[in-house]
Amino acid sequence: MLSRLTITKPPVAVANGAARGSDSRLPRLRFAYGTLGGFLGGQAISNFSDADADTESMEFGGAMGSTGGQRIPQVRYTLAGPWGSAFSVSAEAPFTTTLSPAGILSSDTQTTALPGGPGTALIPAICNGVPCTGATTMINVPNQAFAPNLTAASYWAQPWGHVDFAAVLVPTRLNDGRYFDHTYIGYGGHFSGDVKPGWFGWAKDDFLFSVVAGEGIGNYISGGWSNAVDLATNFTVPTSCPTPRPGCTGGMAASNVLANQVFGYSTNGGYQHWWTPNLRSTIAAGIAHEDVNSQLIGPMQASTATKEQWNAFVNLVWSPVAFITTGVQYMYGKRVTIANGRGQEQVLIGKWRVAF
Repeated sequence: MLSRLTITKPPVAVANGAARGSDSRLPRLRFAYGTLGGFLGGQAISNFSDADADTESMEFGGAMGSTGGQRIPQVRYTLAGPWGSAFSVSAEAPFTTTLSPAGILSSDTQTTALPGGPGTALIPAICNGVPCTGATTMINVPNQAFAPNLTAASYWAQPWGHVDFAAVLVPTRLNDGRYFDHTYIGYGGHFSGDVKPGWFGWAKDDFLFSVVAGEGIGNYISGGWSNAVDLATNFTVPTSCPTPRPGCTGGMAASNVLANQVFGYSTNGGYQHWWTPNLRSTIAAGIAHEDVNSQLIGPMQASTATKEQWNAFVNLVWSPVAFITTGVQYMYGKRVTIANGRGQEQVLIGKWRVAF
């Protein structure tokens, strides 16, 4: 995994694949980037992420609230500083994600008909207690990505651990090509790190933590969390007039269409203990939360869309040789919808990984 301190002098190209899906048998491309000196270009962990503060988990999602896990195309420059520090900036692939009466939509939403895609998103019959404009028809997707996301990070490593500070700017736009055109700038930051206490002679034991907060930054809130959105809106159909008039009412009038940036935060923490040089355990917990205006998205989405998600887990991981990792993990998770519906799960996870 690429560290913030990685600066290569000769050119280096990296490609990394893995299996994906619930059975982990489908191929996927994880990393594909090249480096030259302090420059990096390609798909890698976001510069806003701090992979060194992530807790080790047996399932792909890890602990909620982590900053890591977000792989994204980018151009980055890293400058090594004094006292084990590094400073980096990046321009990353943009996308605009909204929560609407029809669900989560993105500027790269795939609406190809089945079986090639999930099919079109349809406008529900009821929005906020009244009939939706364009009910039961295909929703128009006004989301536009027009400029890269910008990040900056400052990383400080010491023998006892490290701390990391990062900031992100996320430009988003909603434009239906008619009367509705709104541009927003999301912003946020994180603080993360790890501390090796060195107690009882356990030199490899480690405390890890992270805190993220921001407005309109989407899944930067929690390491690529798929339920996170930049904006909430009541937009359903292309507008036909700037203000209401006979024959142009409801969502067809641009002045009736609203959109808010979504504020969110997340945090997680964990402790890793090494029983032997190749046997270790991690206990961790985390939470991710976003504030969405239920009046914009209507009752159907308020009942199903996620407001808060958290989990906690403990595992036992064994690496008998360098290229094999196996283990078992117990996880408890909870999800809260915007309308305060609740669900929970308890899962026992096993893993066998061979790296080559």
